[in-house]
Amino acid sequence: MRALRTADDILAGLNQGRITLALQPVVRLASRTIAFEEALLRLVLPDGTIVGPSGLLPVAEKAGLVSLLDNRVFDLALARLRQDPAARLSINLSAATLHDPDWPDRLRHAIQLAPGTPERLIVEITETSALVDIEATCAVIGTMKSLGIRVGMDDFSAGHTSFKNLRRLGFDLVKIDGAFI
Repeated sequence: MRALRTADDILAGLNQGRITLALQPVVRLASRTIAFEEALLRLVLPDGTIVGPSGLLPVAEKAGLVSLLDNRVFDLALARLRQDPAARLSINLSAATLHDPDWPDRLRHAIQLAPGTPERLIVEITETSALVDIEATCAVIGTMKSLGIRVGMDDFSAGHTSFKNLRRLGFDLVKIDGAFI
């Protein structure tokens, strides 16, 4: 019942514009300046309660809603980048969206409508989603990079990526899992 309620909350949030972004700065160690901000998914419930990814994504993945959330986060990030020419954002992408055959076309179309934004956008994918199908992942990463989008691996060392695969995938940025540090 709780999962059904969460799925209903997600759909209502999408339909009512209550999916928002929380911006978390990613800071350069040497200069202590902000390199970019990670745009993190949040759902604002009607009573004002804010629900983060850990309360949404497991249900969204099981209910087949995660791509809808990814697309909404992507749209919100592009809107933010158009609004603020100094902004640099990263977004997270689920395995379901990464391996959706329609994603590259949707990405191309959205980027065409938002000139000047791709070079200020980083799409982060988790190590485990990159390994689902390495050939397909390489193709999608190639598409994103050809559009000017940088691509990062999130949570490196949480899975089983070899350094060989890491090099093959051609990431611009690698975020090492905190447990490994």
